[in-house]
This record gives sequence, structure tokens and C-alpha cells, in this order.
Amino acid sequence: MKKLFLPVLLFCAMVGFNNELKAQNDPNAPIFAVKNDQGQIVFAVYQGGVKIFIEEQQLKAAGGGFTVGRLGTGKSTSEEEYFTVNPGDVRVNLPDNYFKAAGGGFTVGRLGTGKKEGGYDLNYLKVTPDSTRVYVRESSKEGFGVGKHGSETGIQGFLDLTPENYFIGHRSGVYTTGLYNLFLGYESGVANTTGDGNTFIGYKSGIANATGSNNIYMGYETGQNNTNGDLNVFVGHQAGMNSNEEAHYNVFIGAGAGRDKTTGYGNVMVGKYAGVNTDNGNYNVILGNQAGISVAYKPGSGANLNNNVVIGYKAGYSGIGTNNVLIGAQAGYRLDPVGSKGNVFIGDHAGYYETGSNKLYISNSNTTDPLIFGDFFERKVQINGDLYATGEINSLSDMRLKTNIERIGSALEMIKLLNGYFYDWKENIIQKTIFSNKRQIGVMAQEVEKVLP
Repeated sequence: MKKLFLPVLLFCAMVGFNNELKAQNDPNAPIFAVKNDQGQIVFAVYQGGVKIFIEEQQLKAAGGGFTVGRLGTGKSTSEEEYFTVNPGDVRVNLPDNYFKAAGGGFTVGRLGTGKKEGGYDLNYLKVTPDSTRVYVRESSKEGFGVGKHGSETGIQGFLDLTPENYFIGHRSGVYTTGLYNLFLGYESGVANTTGDGNTFIGYKSGIANATGSNNIYMGYETGQNNTNGDLNVFVGHQAGMNSNEEAHYNVFIGAGAGRDKTTGYGNVMVGKYAGVNTDNGNYNVILGNQAGISVAYKPGSGANLNNNVVIGYKAGYSGIGTNNVLIGAQAGYRLDPVGSKGNVFIGDHAGYYETGSNKLYISNSNTTDPLIFGDFFERKVQINGDLYATGEINSLSDMRLKTNIERIGSALEMIKLLNGYFYDWKENIIQKTIFSNKRQIGVMAQEVEKVLP
């Protein structure tokens, strides 16, 4: 016999089995009510449902609260409580054995419409020994939430799941009206309002995002200060942390990658602290541990650091300037962070000490006398070593290109001072170069220099 039987007996004793209970015109008026000695409703039946009220203070009596259960087996005085409501808690206890009946477990729902064509029961919460399920309407804007009551800020959510957004974490997505967002982490996306399609995962990731959309932030404090930026991908501890509303279409991957880059678009920075201090700038590709870190750059200077390719450990460490190509570990290490432009440095430590612009370094060390040096502005190339060529090396010699032309007197006499020779290249030279081993003909450069110094 269940404890719920007592209210039923009271109900029958008061109205009789043959009396008919009719609904009132006022939906708030109970059809049937049981009151305590103070005239307060304890149990009532309304047109829309049944209500049970218990004392606000903690009930000390054994029969306090509301309980549904069954009596003991008769072998002892023990009772089994299935459903208990007290001021301090609500408990649902299920047997250990698996329920095979269709109604097994604990369910909260509503009855179907009663119509044959499609009428069915709608479950909202169903608890069984093997699962716990929560159902919401597909068209509903509400969902399922878990939180706590705060003393100052009201309800603070820990879990909020709706068909449009999934929020897991303290206050994550609390102000969101946008759609299709996934926030996971303490205060992740807490300031988001109309932003759509964002994925924020990690402690305070995207915490300041308000209207930015289609961003992916993964990691501790990633994209923390970006308010309105769109289509960014930040992955790693504090990656893109200080980017703001002017940051779009950027990819920062690595701990601290692009951390202090406030504005800019179309940048790719991969590696620990890659481009961490580049502030504003567009269309840069920076790859490597601390590559393009720009330690000498002064944030807020207003300089734009655009169109750079920086690849290698600490390449462009002091600064990356504009329109530079730096490839190799510590290549362009000391470039001026703002003034250096148009440089091409290739090789380990290539152009390490260079601070100027429009220079070419091809080297495998930090020497200032690289194998190949060039100046794009002066249109000069210097080879610091021997140059060998299989084809022609041409030099323009057209009269139309020359000025201050002066005839050389006794030119024939000078030519007579030069000797012609047949000769062969030394074997060791042939092995180190692509020179031919065939018989050669020509003059000696040293003799030409003596005649025409």
C-alpha cells in the first residue's frame, strides 16, 4: 500500500464516491483542496493539474514533506521511499534492478492530445537505471540548464543547452541572443550578444566577444579581448588574446601566437609566441618558435607591418618591418621593426646584423660578408667567392647606352702587348666546377690588367 493512498481516502471521505466534481470558471480556483489548521492549502486539484504544498521551514516530524513509497514486506517495519519532497531536498529513489515495464523509472511529461491521429505522451524528463534524458521541443527557444542562485548577479548558469546554442561553464554565453554558438569553459563568450556561429573552448576564451561571428577560439584566454572580429581561428594558450574589433580572417596557432596583435587581417602565425608583438599589420605569414616576435616594436606607434614572410626559429626577432622575406633560423634577427623594408634573407642567421632595407643575403652564418650580397635599390649583386657559369655572361656594350666616349690612342700597340694562349683547366678546378676538360684558347686576365689597369 502506498503512502499516496491517504490523500485519496481523505478526498473520498469529504466528497463521497457518488458526488461529481466540476471545474470552476476561474482556472485558479481549485476543484478540490485539503487545508491545514491555519487554512493554508496543502493538497489541491486544479483544472490544469495537481499542487502539493509543504512547510517552508525544515520539517522535523517523521511524516513531514511529501513522500511516495511502499510499505515494508511485513518482515520488518522498514519502508521504501520512491519520491520524497522536503524543504531541503527532492529525492527520487529507484530500485537497483532494471525496470522492464514500459513505465519503469521516473518521468515528467504531459499527456497526449487524446486524438487518435498522432496523439502521444510527451516526456520532458525521464530517469531510468541506465540513462537520464531531458527533452525539449524542437521549435522551442528554451532548453535545459544547470546553475546556481548568486547573491548579487541572480542566477548563474553552468549548463545551458538549447536547439540553437550549447553553453557549458560558469556564465558562459549568458547574454547571447545569437545563434549556433558553442561555448565551453569558465565565462567563455560571457559578453556575446548577437554573435553567431562561434566556437569558444577554454577558460575565458572569447570573453569580450559581443557581435563577432564565425570565430574559433580554443585555449586558455584565447581571443579574450576581441569584441567584433570575424572569421578568426586562435588555438593555444592566450593565442590572439589582445586582438580587437579590427582583427579579421587571422589564423594564430601556438601558445601566445599573435597574442598582442591588436588589429589586422589575413595573417597566419604558427608557433610559440609567433608574431606575439606585431600589433597591427596585414597579410603576414610567420612560422616558427618566436618567429617575428618583434621585441623592439613599440605597440601603438601606428606603423603597419604588412606583407612579410618570416620562417624559422627567432627569424625577425627584433622586428619584421614591411615586405620582407626572412627564411632561416634567426634570419634578419636585428631588422628595424618599422623602417626595414624589401629585404630578402635566406639561410641560417642570414642578414643577422642588417637593419636597413632592400638588401639580399644568402648565407649560412651571421657574417656581414655573405656568399651572396645584393642591394635591390642600387641594383647590385656581390659574389664573395668564385663565380662559374656554363652559359654566357653578357654585359651591354651599345653606343646608345654610353656617354663621355673617348678614343684610345695606339690601341693596336696595346693589343700587341697581349699574348694569346692555348691552355687546359687544372684537374682540381674541373672537379670543383663545371668547366670543360677540352683544350681552351684565350688571354690571361693578369696580363690584360697590366696593359689596361
